[in-house]
Amino acid sequence: MEERPMDALRKKILEVTDIPNLYIDPPASLKMNYPCIRISRSSGYTQFANNMPYRHTISYDVKLIDYDPDSKYYKPLVMGLPMIRFNRHYVADDLHHDSFILYY
Repeated sequence: MEERPMDALRKKILEVTDIPNLYIDPPASLKMNYPCIRISRSSGYTQFANNMPYRHTISYDVKLIDYDPDSKYYKPLVMGLPMIRFNRHYVADDLHHDSFILYY
């Protein structure tokens, strides 16, 4: 049986960051523990040839959420995953959120 992309992505993120908490599309009622990484599926990128799609790459929204503005998981995440791009940083509820777009 072929491994699903989301399972492979979970394994890869845990391998490069060793973060204690990783959530994939958690329900709103779930109390998350910090620091954590939250993953949700996003749009994607489609390339066309001859007016037809010939390649589509799924993208994921990856959020690193930590109390520390200089989270120790930031650099391993950026340096350890191919096709990841930093999107923005913001603070909400006294937690620092680093948002990334990952093509996987």
